[in-house]
Amino acid sequence: KVEADSDHYSFLRRGIPTLMFHTGLHDDYHRPSDDVHLVNLAGLEPVVRLTLAALLEVADSPEKRLEFRSRCLNESNASRSRLEAAAFLPPGSTSRWGIGTRFDDANPTIPVVVAVRVASPAARGGLQIKDRILAINDQSLRDQQDMVSRLSDVPPGGIVEVTVAREGRVLSLSWQE
Repeated sequence: KVEADSDHYSFLRRGIPTLMFHTGLHDDYHRPSDDVHLVNLAGLEPVVRLTLAALLEVADSPEKRLEFRSRCLNESNASRSRLEAAAFLPPGSTSRWGIGTRFDDANPTIPVVVAVRVASPAARGGLQIKDRILAINDQSLRDQQDMVSRLSDVPPGGIVEVTVAREGRVLSLSWQE
């Protein structure tokens, strides 16, 4: 059930669709008295990029217009979990691997891992934040887009071999959905 003190309650009360990007639980919750040192700038960048991409997708695609679901006001965590579990991932979506990467100006051919979703195929396969992805299935990467394309090409249920650099060592990881 949506509580009246939640950040998005005022939108929901007026029937305005909302989308909340949850970055995980943490000890420091925001309040008007917060100081800037509590802002996780490194963690903020991938969330802002994802938010912008989602907004542009909706804004540029009138057929994907979001409709307000009034029943959301009475949904529980259990019903939310069922909805999330059934969420559609397009065929070949890299989201299924559970990673977030960023472009590195210092070495544009090597994406840097900035997020690993808990219990995702990448997490189960040993990927860690700050790993640098060198190759997919023994093929060196040209850039971040090449990585996305190669991960998208792995068939559902397939296995992908990922070569990463971590703290000066090169490691081979295996991910499977």
